[in-house]
Amino acid sequence: MKTVMQELLEEVIAEREGSTNVYFREALDFVKSAIEQDYLDKEKEQIGRAYQEGLIDGMNHSPKDYYNTTYNKQ
Repeated sequence: MKTVMQELLEEVIAEREGSTNVYFREALDFVKSAIEQDYLDKEKEQIGRAYQEGLIDGMNHSPKDYYNTTYNKQ
């Protein structure tokens, strides 16, 4: 099973390989780099935190409740 960021990275790589537009390839290189350098680690931390909070909290919240209280803040 892959995370959403891993799937997105694969899609970016495939799009880049299939493109002949130099500017589009450069933009995808930027996106690929950001995913690899920042977002995969952040996602890993978030998954770990959600797991730990689930252990501590005894899974008293639904995934939807956890998402809304953790990430759906404005």
